[in-house]
Amino acid sequence: MFKEIIELETSRIKKEFSTIASYIYLSDILQNKNLDKSYKSFFLAEVAWWIYQEGLARAANQFFNINNEKIQALLSNLDTEYIFSSRLPVAIFYELAEKAVKLKINYLLKPRATIQNFIFNNEKSKQYKEIQRLLLYFSDYPYLIKALKEELESKNEKSISIYSFQETLAKIDSEYIASLDSDSFCDLVKHFFEFFQTNGTGLEGKEIPIDIIDIFLYDKELTTLLNSFKEHCNEKNINTISLQSLKEFLSESLN
Repeated sequence: MFKEIIELETSRIKKEFSTIASYIYLSDILQNKNLDKSYKSFFLAEVAWWIYQEGLARAANQFFNINNEKIQALLSNLDTEYIFSSRLPVAIFYELAEKAVKLKINYLLKPRATIQNFIFNNEKSKQYKEIQRLLLYFSDYPYLIKALKEELESKNEKSISIYSFQETLAKIDSEYIASLDSDSFCDLVKHFFEFFQTNGTGLEGKEIPIDIIDIFLYDKELTTLLNSFKEHCNEKNINTISLQSLKEFLSESLN
């Protein structure tokens, strides 16, 4: 199922831009009204990361001392101009489009695991300044990203271990989820019914595989609710669920 969604969504992104040109400009990506905000954030963050890496290379060059006010001002202006003039070769754009779709799907379903894996990438610790930059790739679930940024900014340390980050992320997310009623919880997952729809029409009538909800609840460590949901689906003998049916289940389980 996910393979098909990845292929369809990647193809849809590609069709938004001319394949005749040698390059796709970031400015055109950001101005495209048909492109989801999450994809725009991904491409902008990717370019920003390239510029950051360029800055690290400059700083590591032993033949030049760039630590003076005049050069830093020039480099800051240069980095800004890089953003405005950045372009992607078509082949790279296609490659990144697929990565953007895969990241979106994983993040929608498993926000905690996806953020942690994307940021640390098998490393045991990470500098705060790099975490802040990597968080720019994410725009869905803004409550989670905003709270995480604020928490990290409040710390006076330069880096954080993957274990401390995991605890911080879980604490922020668990506290937010605990505050939701059935309606608010459904608001949190209603985009599933646009992105992973298998049948039905209208937001209330669209259905998604129950596995989607299973994965989401597992990532949230909502074990009791996950087990209740599985029992509910077994009793009803269903493998897909509508938003309305999910809301009814949650009303009984959360309220």
